[in-house]
Amino acid sequence: MAKFDQALWAEMAPRFREIRGEQPIERFLAVHDLSGLKWHQLEQGRSGMTVESLVSLCRKCDVSPTWLLLGNLPKRWTSLEPIFNRDEAVKRIIKTMRSIPDTEMRRFTNKKLHDLAELIATHAYQL
Repeated sequence: MAKFDQALWAEMAPRFREIRGEQPIERFLAVHDLSGLKWHQLEQGRSGMTVESLVSLCRKCDVSPTWLLLGNLPKRWTSLEPIFNRDEAVKRIIKTMRSIPDTEMRRFTNKKLHDLAELIATHAYQL
């Protein structure tokens, strides 16, 4: 099992807060079938979630996984071009992630970047 990367999840915390926006927490949690404790930990950057849960949340909230993970635009899932080929999806995800400034990408080796793109593409098509 991968080690929890607190720095990565702490960087994502403001984007989790942005997803919920001004919605009352109780309503948001009910609509998305999430526990209050888990969501609070995500908004504080003290917890992570599985790739499956992350992709599912992105789809439900119309948020791009690359935006949630790294802050990259486009923010909305529906603004992404339709992708029908999994290999093409992996290539596009890697291309988007490589466009991030070097200072932000230093923690990702080529293998980590490819593995993450594979996971996102695989789980996006299974939902």
